[in-house]
Amino acid sequence: MDGYYWDSKIDYLSRTRWLYYNDDYLNFLLSNVWKITSPVRIIDFGCGYGYLGTKLMPLLPEGSTYTGVDAGARLIEHAKEIFQQAPFKTEFILSDIQEMDFNQQYDIVVCHAFLLHVENPKEILQKMTDCLVDRGRIICFETHWISSMASYYLDGFYPSDVVQLGFLRSYLKEIHNDVGKMVT
Repeated sequence: MDGYYWDSKIDYLSRTRWLYYNDDYLNFLLSNVWKITSPVRIIDFGCGYGYLGTKLMPLLPEGSTYTGVDAGARLIEHAKEIFQQAPFKTEFILSDIQEMDFNQQYDIVVCHAFLLHVENPKEILQKMTDCLVDRGRIICFETHWISSMASYYLDGFYPSDVVQLGFLRSYLKEIHNDVGKMVT
């Protein structure tokens, strides 16, 4: 796995992850939507350095465990450092998820911005399903940066002037020009 692209992006990932998660909203999801009240075993597909685990694990019931899988050796080593003193059980696996077989042992599979980077998301979703116990859950945080960027506006600057953001951005820019404010 030498030359793994994301291994060279740890600094970028560290600087941008905070943009994606609101602690209050995650707590709301865990308590009121997913209604997790007993310990769970989580596996994080494409975990990177485990940022999603750093957000979810403190909110979960005591006894919950976290397993992260990623193809990036530097990412996994960084994750091990971050979780070294964690008050919960962790495991990090350096492997290409595409080549792994999974046993039914997890209550929850999570991923963040992972499925949009694989060529075969249906097969990966099947692998996610394969590692779940009965009544387990798959939770995907698949933000799409183009749709996120589409609503950005800085005085006099449109991101679409630099990045092609497609129909949504053009539509929102048109609304802005008509009504004088950005609609999000």
